[in-house]
Amino acid sequence: MYLKTIKILVLYVSTQFKNGSNVKKCLKQVVPDLMENHTSHEKSLWYYPMNELMNTVRIFKTNLCNLFAALISLFNSDTKNQVEASTEYEDLEMSLDSMRLLTIIKKLVYTRGTKN
Repeated sequence: MYLKTIKILVLYVSTQFKNGSNVKKCLKQVVPDLMENHTSHEKSLWYYPMNELMNTVRIFKTNLCNLFAALISLFNSDTKNQVEASTEYEDLEMSLDSMRLLTIIKKLVYTRGTKN
């Protein structure tokens, strides 16, 4: 079941995202389990790549927050007013969620601000 799910995720990510190959690589890597019968040396070998992975995730999240500020600064006044008028904007500004901001922008572009 796990392998089948990974295959489906790899296919979806590869076709839907610009940098889907990076996610594909991550999904294909096998993470060893930390059962109690592993030696302390095996556990320490596992912790090093996990620490690197966690640092990468932290940097990625920080970059997404920085992207929020960059996107807002690129808006013209009309677009900025439309985004700020959105009901979700206050939550977005507090969380600096750039992915939800991009969703709002997408809605504005395709619907031209209407509720259609």
